[in-house]
Amino acid sequence: MSNPLVRRLAHYAPLTREDERLLDDVSRERTRRVGPREDVSREGDRTRGLNLLLDGWAMRYKSLEDGRRQILSFALPGDLCEQQALLLARADHSLGAITAVTVAEIAPARLAELLRASPRLAQAFA
Repeated sequence: MSNPLVRRLAHYAPLTREDERLLDDVSRERTRRVGPREDVSREGDRTRGLNLLLDGWAMRYKSLEDGRRQILSFALPGDLCEQQALLLARADHSLGAITAVTVAEIAPARLAELLRASPRLAQAFA
């Protein structure tokens, strides 16, 4: 069980091997590496889906008028970032890599499909 999302969700609901396979599949579909001090997504960008942090550390932040950043939260492996992508057309904050990170982008329709496929996953996400 090396998938950080599997490790995280297993705390909230008992997952079957099929649940773990589904999570592994969605975690591998659309991945990319982002270097340290680079943005995964920027405030104002069109939202495309949730970003699952697979490894590394990231931070959610807002850019202030004077050029400084206000850190809103930190993201660790297994965190789903940009939940607002399910509701908003444009990001209301940025997600920046602190270290090199690997993220998997999960489209909202793909997440809905995953939750319909397994009541245990729906329970764990809730």
